[in-house]
Amino acid sequence: MTKECSVRIEGHKDAQIIESTARYHKKDGRNYVFFEAQTEGIPERFSLKFDEHSLDYSRKGVIKSLVSLQEGVATSTQYVTPYGEFEVGFFTTSYEFDENEDCIVIKAEYEMTLNGQPHEAGRILILLRSLFRQADGHLK
Repeated sequence: MTKECSVRIEGHKDAQIIESTARYHKKDGRNYVFFEAQTEGIPERFSLKFDEHSLDYSRKGVIKSLVSLQEGVATSTQYVTPYGEFEVGFFTTSYEFDENEDCIVIKAEYEMTLNGQPHEAGRILILLRSLFRQADGHLK
């Protein structure tokens, strides 16, 4: 994976698809991705911290949240939105991580609660791809 990459995040149901260019690095076996995107014309900052076992997904802007996903583990976070603040719980039922030289794919499925009450099942798909290839096809 190169230091500059593209990121695509697909959530469940009607969730917005987020696409952007990002900065990537790896330290002590953990991957880090930082990028900005716009929601309703307002810039937001995102960060992903992940490895083959877990994902921490932070969003700061219109919506503020920090979601942690790890298979078999229950977590919760406060979602701060223009419509109010909500406690959202996650129980990750599956977490898949695949990495090769040019691409990282993370897929997770989870059961959600909203303010402590059962809500619905969800999923997230994250696709990272290296940017900037040389004319000979090799990465810079």
